[in-house]
Amino acid sequence: MGFCHNDLNTTNCLLDGNFNLKLTDFGRATTIGQFLEYTSAPWAIRLTTGPLKGTYGLCSARTEQFAVGSILYFMVYGHKLYEDINLDGRELEHRFAEMKFPELNRHKIF
Repeated sequence: MGFCHNDLNTTNCLLDGNFNLKLTDFGRATTIGQFLEYTSAPWAIRLTTGPLKGTYGLCSARTEQFAVGSILYFMVYGHKLYEDINLDGRELEHRFAEMKFPELNRHKIF
C-alpha cells in the first residue's frame, strides 16, 4: 500500500465487537521513505553518520515491523518492552540501539 502508520502502539489498537483489530490515530501516517518525525529516543535512534545524519531516518517496513513486534510482545507478556524492570532512559536507549531485546522464552507457558 505504500504507507507507514508511524505510531503503532498498544494505545492505537482497538478491537471491535467481533474482535477484529482496528487501527486508530493516523495523524503521523506518511508514505514510505519520508523522514521519521515526531519521535524520540529510545523508540528511535538519531543517526550519527551518512547522508541522513542528524535525523531519525526514513519511514519503512522496518520501523513498522519493530512496532508490530512490540505490540505482539505486549500481548504475550502483558507489558511493554523492558517495562517489567527499572531502566533509566539511557540504558533503554542503549539496549534498543544495540538491538538487545528481552528473552522471549522466559514465560512458564512457553
